[in-house]
Amino acid sequence: MRQFSAVLLLAFGLLPASAGAATDLQPVMLQLNWKHQFQFAGYYAAIERGFYREAGFDVRLQEVQEGRDPIDAVMSGEADFGVGASELALRRGQGQPLVVLATILQHSPLVLIAAGRSGASVHELAGKKVMLMPHETELIAYLQQEQLPLDRIVVVPHSFDLKDLLTGKVSAASGYSTDEPYLLKKAGVPFNLFSPRASGIDFYGDSLFTTERLARAHPDRVAAFLSASLHGWQYAMDHPAEMADLILARYGTRKTRDHLLFEAAEMRRLMQPQLVEIGYMNPGRWNQVAATYAQLGMLPASYSLDGFLFRPAQRADWTLLYRFGIAAAIVLLIAGVVVVVSIRLNLRLSREVAERRQIQNELRKSEQRFRTLIESAPLAMMTWDKQHRVTGWNRQAQELFGWSESEVLGRDFLTFMIPESARTEVDHIVEEAIERGIESHSVKESLIK
Repeated sequence: MRQFSAVLLLAFGLLPASAGAATDLQPVMLQLNWKHQFQFAGYYAAIERGFYREAGFDVRLQEVQEGRDPIDAVMSGEADFGVGASELALRRGQGQPLVVLATILQHSPLVLIAAGRSGASVHELAGKKVMLMPHETELIAYLQQEQLPLDRIVVVPHSFDLKDLLTGKVSAASGYSTDEPYLLKKAGVPFNLFSPRASGIDFYGDSLFTTERLARAHPDRVAAFLSASLHGWQYAMDHPAEMADLILARYGTRKTRDHLLFEAAEMRRLMQPQLVEIGYMNPGRWNQVAATYAQLGMLPASYSLDGFLFRPAQRADWTLLYRFGIAAAIVLLIAGVVVVVSIRLNLRLSREVAERRQIQNELRKSEQRFRTLIESAPLAMMTWDKQHRVTGWNRQAQELFGWSESEVLGRDFLTFMIPESARTEVDHIVEEAIERGIESHSVKESLIK
């Protein structure tokens, strides 16, 4: 079923041509920048879970060789892809055609480790032996920022043996905050970590990269490899214990399981996958990395990072059109329902309007009959509302009291017809009449009396 699905995807151009058959996979070499450990768990997961194979790749991993720069291995064509740190921006600014695909660690784990009492200063390393790798430019920039350029320390080749640090053979050594501190804590040895972040140098950590030549010639292939790699990283960070067991079973027992899980926990802290999507890169931050190198004289002021970040080509996405079609059909259906409901409501409203007009006509006719009755009555008649405001006043009332209708309409009749001394009593009589429903002529008679 999986092969049949691959054929369908290939037919629609959704997989590289090499993914069409399980026996026709594109060989790929991925150059690591250290030895096998949890630092590369995402790539192990992509191999083990078949993510690379589904994307059409047969991926092999190559550990870093002693004295060999992993970036040089990719630039020379020895490897197709590589894992590098922020010196990628330095090399690009120097004119090397590197393209970064994704950043795995949002903060670099690269630090200087010094044995000894807690609270020591990095400036105490002046004139002392420090083990550094030539390509660890982030630490070199950090030391320059702290007024400790390489000519103020004694740089010695890295032995990658903590015994040199513990025995005092060297005063400090480069390392990863995700790695060596585990062994030092386990041995109960006091130590200090000097991070470039203490000087405001907050560079990216491990990033996946390739050459500009490969990115331009085969952008689809590069995008497929990137997608499979990030899929692997997501799986690895969701299953750290499973990945630790896989590393021990497939990639050697150089580290204990507890050490690998320590590394996984520290990497999670630097990756922040709960806040930042794995692989996310901010162009502005890469520019800031290069600007830092330029400020320290490691790059010319005219450096350029144009073309440094990989931009996958956009494919025609029929899924979006399909979804749009479904959405349009739903909208039309809803619109049809709304039209039908609106028609029914309009018909009902029309009937109600007609009925209301009929009622209003009847009320006007009734009011007209009532006014005709009042006007033709032989007695003085007036009507009022609950606030004692006059609402009706016939000709007999006008002749009897001397006020015209226009003069009294809307006025409180108590103010101009009842003496002030009797207003309270009359008001009581009126209210009582309203409450008991006494006929208006009885009230009038009471008032006249």
